[in-house]
Amino acid sequence: MKDLGWSYHKVRNNYMSYRFEIFDYLADEYRKLSGEIECDESYFGGKKKGPGGRGSRQKVKAFGMLERQGRIYTAIVENVSAETLMNEIVQHAEKGSVFYTNKFRSYNSLKFYGKHIAIDHGKEFGKGKRHINGL
Repeated sequence: MKDLGWSYHKVRNNYMSYRFEIFDYLADEYRKLSGEIECDESYFGGKKKGPGGRGSRQKVKAFGMLERQGRIYTAIVENVSAETLMNEIVQHAEKGSVFYTNKFRSYNSLKFYGKHIAIDHGKEFGKGKRHINGL
């Protein structure tokens, strides 16, 4: 204070201004995803003997959501059950958003949380807005 020649009130006002800016930044950073959101699950892990894919217990399961033209959310999940994925979606996405997913059965109850567009990759891969390729 003395070095700058500022009064106590000027220093206090500057600190309060910084605090409000930090609050605004964090509020925006941690707001729920909204609008058009791509959702997908994935499995990571090295090669091993025996079954692979979703049946492999050794693989790490990840879930992600991409707000088109916006932010992304990812998490390591214990499993990819409907309950687990829906909990992640409810905690991190606004109700009423448009959700793009693959046809994995764990996403079936999404229709009760927003508009759900399930993409069949075997029939329509990357056609217009009907994709989850951004994630």
